[in-house]
Amino acid sequence: NQQAQEVNAAAEQVATQAAAVAETSAAFESGVNADRWAAGDYSDGDAVWSPTDGLTYRAKADFTSVLDPAADPANWHNLNPVAQAKDEMARLALVFAANF
Repeated sequence: NQQAQEVNAAAEQVATQAAAVAETSAAFESGVNADRWAAGDYSDGDAVWSPTDGLTYRAKADFTSVLDPAADPANWHNLNPVAQAKDEMARLALVFAANF
């Protein structure tokens, strides 16, 4: 029984990691095929690259974009992993500061 539980736990971990890889792969693919940003209507999940910084962004919802994605984090998710890591570290620092 213990081995079966360990195998099931490992299978769940593999499934979780596979889902994360699939999501990252989809983000990468959408970023590779991104168009240059221009003011206009965008749908949730649309990917564009910013002429300001050259990085790729994904729309967070359906909206009309009037600001370059680099200057509009409320509506655009930065697909650059370095920027994501920086944002996550800043978030964790705030959580740490609030709890300690």
